[in-house]
Amino acid sequence: MPDLEGLRVNLILEQIAHHAKVTSPDYIVNYIQYNHLFHRGYAPWRFITPRVIANYFTKRSGMRCYTYDQFVTESYVILKKIFSKGEIYHFNNGNDSYRFAGLLKQRGNKVIATYHQPPGVMHRFVTGTDHIKNLDTVLVVGSNQIKYFEQFLPADKIFK
Repeated sequence: MPDLEGLRVNLILEQIAHHAKVTSPDYIVNYIQYNHLFHRGYAPWRFITPRVIANYFTKRSGMRCYTYDQFVTESYVILKKIFSKGEIYHFNNGNDSYRFAGLLKQRGNKVIATYHQPPGVMHRFVTGTDHIKNLDTVLVVGSNQIKYFEQFLPADKIFK
């Protein structure tokens, strides 16, 4: 494991019901030293977040699979970003769970996302793509994704 002393990494993971109980995103916690781990739907105010507010944002997200739980998790990440400094927030499933957290750029915090869908499938899940430009880094799992993400970010911010 690389020495990441002093680096504060926050992982945002999600367990998808129709996937295996343990998937590659679950194993990432064995290889990255992380400060905080968020799971889908995690937030102290999960049960008091008004659905009308969440529904407003989820319907305007431009993402087919962005849900109430993802909005709640992401809103908590945004709040945590406001009060933290120099931390990394890694959305392990950018296809579904990252939408708004990159809007606030302050205090040296960085937002990164891993994308798993190939470009030919991506447009079915993510119709609005402006939020990708707000990422500090994109991690891709396939070489065929690099060209797609170069539409939104410079090549030096895209890693395989």
